[in-house]
Amino acid sequence: MRDPSYNTNRREFISSLLPVCAATCILGGSRFASAQATDENNISSTDIFEQKLDQEFTYRRFFAIRYYEFIQFIRPLEKEWGEDKLITFLKKNAEERRFNDGQNQAKKLGDNSLEAYAKQLRPPAYKNLLVHEIVEDTEAAFEIKVTKCIWAETFLNAGMGDIGHAHICHGDYSHIKGFNPVLKMVRDKTLMQGYDCCNHRYEMVDPF
Repeated sequence: MRDPSYNTNRREFISSLLPVCAATCILGGSRFASAQATDENNISSTDIFEQKLDQEFTYRRFFAIRYYEFIQFIRPLEKEWGEDKLITFLKKNAEERRFNDGQNQAKKLGDNSLEAYAKQLRPPAYKNLLVHEIVEDTEAAFEIKVTKCIWAETFLNAGMGDIGHAHICHGDYSHIKGFNPVLKMVRDKTLMQGYDCCNHRYEMVDPF
């Protein structure tokens, strides 16, 4: 059942973005994604689309803007399809997308060991996106506790934790499988679901 504060949270979330909603399309592709390099020397000084933005963005505001169009689109789709069908679709999409991401990540690193995966998650990695600490770091397992997450905050502020969990969190399971089929993630709570933390644990698959 949806949080009764959803409508209020959603109105506040949208209102906070209205002054800068024009930046949605400009920044929607994420500054954190790889992009094809542009030779600035070949750009005409009169090209209005290549002029730099004057406004600076915090990580919080950037993520709110980044997901604004997605959030605006998804609720009407939920009314059309129904919540169950939408959640199923988002989870399936996340599984396929994140599995491919995991494969590409392992290929890029040239190493798909547990150590290689853990190395990318150890603090201060994601220092502006997560507040997390290491709970266990051994040859057999790597576990972190996340107490603050920019993705969770973004979707929860919009009253869309259920959507955020399906679109963002659910894909974590397939990501580790794409990275290495003999690794698995164990987790029984997330911030996105309203818990006090996310308890990500990565370990070898039990052969038995």
